[in-house]
Amino acid sequence: MLSSRATAAYTLGQRRPQVFAGPIGTTPNHQAISRHQFSTSAAAFAGNSGDKNGSNADVEDRPLCREDFVHPDHVKIALDKGTMFVFAEASDLKEVPMADNIQESGVIPAGYSIDFVVSPERIISVLNQVGINTIRQLPEETYYEMRATINDPSNLSIIPTRIYELKRQLQAQTDAESEGST
Repeated sequence: MLSSRATAAYTLGQRRPQVFAGPIGTTPNHQAISRHQFSTSAAAFAGNSGDKNGSNADVEDRPLCREDFVHPDHVKIALDKGTMFVFAEASDLKEVPMADNIQESGVIPAGYSIDFVVSPERIISVLNQVGINTIRQLPEETYYEMRATINDPSNLSIIPTRIYELKRQLQAQTDAESEGST
């Protein structure tokens, strides 16, 4: 069950993600997600349990960051989708099939970026607004659900970098204005 603070944070974003009622540890299309990859343990965030990264408590108490939500294979996930957005007439974006050589190379073409429809930065901003600032404050099941939603193929798009940068600037401005009004 989602805590009321986490539920509010999850649904306050610019675009509400599709509600997913599947088992924890799967994506909305029921692909299994490894618990090891999505672990919320402090050791997983530290990379190991050695002293060079500090104590595990310090890691869990650090501020949330983009990397907490973005799967390391998000590029592959976006490429496997098989489509990308290109500029069409009158500066409109059009979704088109991806060229086979792009999928086979595993590399996003120059001038393009991966866009998260529901961005990790937006999620972090909303969580911060409701007082959730660290991994320790975020309920484990909520974390799994958010991360699965963020990394779902339907949330990833390959778009022109210019559009991606404009979107990020607008989100940062909007988030700063929201933080200033609270």
